[in-house]
Amino acid sequence: MEYIVIHPFRDLKDKSKSFPEGRLYAPGDEYPATKKKISDERLEALSTKNNRQRKALIKKTGDT
Repeated sequence: MEYIVIHPFRDLKDKSKSFPEGRLYAPGDEYPATKKKISDERLEALSTKNNRQRKALIKKTGDT
């Protein structure tokens, strides 16, 4: 299943040399940016208000 970013956020669970403080996502970006497997719990948190920003940050492609 594919997701698209609807609000900007920093993914604190996706850190690397390029993104030591977490990968940055902007509206319109695909989530995840890599082929990395994302847990259902993480997808649920980012697509609902159950996260630090208290708003949905991603949505399934094709959702209105």
